[in-house]
Amino acid sequence: MLTSHTLETEVIAALAAGADAYCVKGGKIERLLMAIAIAQDGAKYLDPQIAQVVVKHLKPASSQYKIGNLSEREMDVLKLIVEGKSNPEIAAALHLSRNTIKTHVRSILNKLTVDDRVQAAVVALRSGLIS
Repeated sequence: MLTSHTLETEVIAALAAGADAYCVKGGKIERLLMAIAIAQDGAKYLDPQIAQVVVKHLKPASSQYKIGNLSEREMDVLKLIVEGKSNPEIAAALHLSRNTIKTHVRSILNKLTVDDRVQAAVVALRSGLIS
């Protein structure tokens, strides 16, 4: 991929979509040729300008997310989210109302700084919080 985009979300999205090489426009032609050769050989290439972005994204989840701030009940809810349970199923399992579960889920998403349940589950699994 040859682009002028260097924002973390754009870089990570491109790599997650399968980009084998990521080059920022304006660099030396030698780097572009090297990136093409590396990708052609089946390896990965990251432009030095965006390598820091990727490294930052790969930091251990425990330092990146506020996992230690989850209450015991939020941990119970998160475990059931990881198992793929819906809010009504979680409410039934924990003998709580659906509204209480919604509140816990919202709090979990905020504390983990993620946008949805799937991202929360990924953070929980990657961090080793839930196995």
